[in-house]
Amino acid sequence: MLLPIHVTGGRVKMASDTPLFVLHVIGLAGFLWLGLYVVARGQRSAVSTLTGSTALATALFFLYGCALEVLHDGPAGVWLALDRLGWFCDVLPMTLWLHLSLCLNPHTTTVSWRQPLLWANYGAAALIVILGTGTNLVRDYVTFLRDPAGPLYGLYTGYLLICTGLAAVNLAALLRGAGAHRQENTAQAQAPVLRSEVRLLVGGALCFLGGSGYQSLRELLHATWPELATYLLLLTGLGAVLATVAVRSGMLLGVDVRRHFLSSATVLAGLLAALLILVGGLIGFDDARARWLI
Repeated sequence: MLLPIHVTGGRVKMASDTPLFVLHVIGLAGFLWLGLYVVARGQRSAVSTLTGSTALATALFFLYGCALEVLHDGPAGVWLALDRLGWFCDVLPMTLWLHLSLCLNPHTTTVSWRQPLLWANYGAAALIVILGTGTNLVRDYVTFLRDPAGPLYGLYTGYLLICTGLAAVNLAALLRGAGAHRQENTAQAQAPVLRSEVRLLVGGALCFLGGSGYQSLRELLHATWPELATYLLLLTGLGAVLATVAVRSGMLLGVDVRRHFLSSATVLAGLLAALLILVGGLIGFDDARARWLI
């Protein structure tokens, strides 16, 4: 049976594109919980605050994606307005991601280029958000149904790849100090950095780099590559990094919270799975009302 196809936002979408919507819901629930967990249990250090902020910004990114998925069969004008106004959700997580990686890397604590890099990071993010929201230079909303990438979309692609690449390098640098009994001059000096944790951080960073680069190049090259791979990589990468950072004893009250963290995550996953199964089994996911309910 042929499925109805809709062209929205430069993408060909099928009315039963359920897996992509479900991934957005999982990302929204997971990162919202993770951000609130760190905010509630953190000791208000710079690293824990930044970790919570990064998780909540990522949750906002997935909420933005959920809303676009819900509205993709609706009026094109509404969809385009939401896409334009929510453009900052595509930029903010990677900005905070780079900042967090600099805080985690003990080797950048005293270097002279750290502060200029942070200023450049936030300045570039602000410029891309302004251009993407107020003009058609980054995303061409005039011809958006045919070609979403504007003439300066490559600027966004370059910024994304630089941020994620530098973040991966910063996390990989932790390998040099892994296993030490104490890290000097760092906010997380209360606990040793375990090699297993660092491997998880680096692996997550590489997944995030792959997912964000894949999606950006997909739009820049006007490719019809499957979009599902993007969010699988982003969920895996960001989840691995932020969960590892969140359970670090030195950032959360100075105690080992891994058991509580795991039990809380398991309860959330069980509730979310039950909700998705019930709604999916009873009314499905293709109807906009069902998606708003989720």
